[in-house]
Amino acid sequence: MTLNELLSKNKSSILKTWNNQIISSYHPDTAKFLSGTKNQFANPVGYTTSESVEAVFNCLLNNGDEDDFIKALEPVMKIRTVQNPKVSKGIGFIFELKGIIRSALKKDLSKADFLNDWIKFEQKIDFVGLIAADVYLKCKTELFSIKAERERKMVEIAFRQAGIVAKTEKRKSSPDMH
Repeated sequence: MTLNELLSKNKSSILKTWNNQIISSYHPDTAKFLSGTKNQFANPVGYTTSESVEAVFNCLLNNGDEDDFIKALEPVMKIRTVQNPKVSKGIGFIFELKGIIRSALKKDLSKADFLNDWIKFEQKIDFVGLIAADVYLKCKTELFSIKAERERKMVEIAFRQAGIVAKTEKRKSSPDMH
């Protein structure tokens, strides 16, 4: 049996543990709610998190490329960007997967035949962590842009209402340097 076969065989329990660990990082009341229902409309954060981590795990098993991981990570990273001001808190769940797998497969991973494959798999998880940091920062930048534009509009409205400025044409977000 290969490491990928072993991971596929234990996929359900690994994903359940991974989801539970992510949910436990929330406030106890929130964690209780998030773990309660799997309905995407009643619990969009729990549903999206569960779907994203499963997609990431599938990409790991199927040797997904960078674009596959970005697509899998974006939904959960958008949520974590809003909820976590620190990158380490936002992406830390990726690296927790190593410990979850080690714990779930401790007997098998101690066998010499899996050692090289396990080292390569851990490197893939590290790669996913780096991609997650990129996606997190992209989402954080978008969030800051949205907030800045909202503040700009609020100031413009306040100035217009006060009669300080007339309605202006939409300005470019960055001046042309050429």
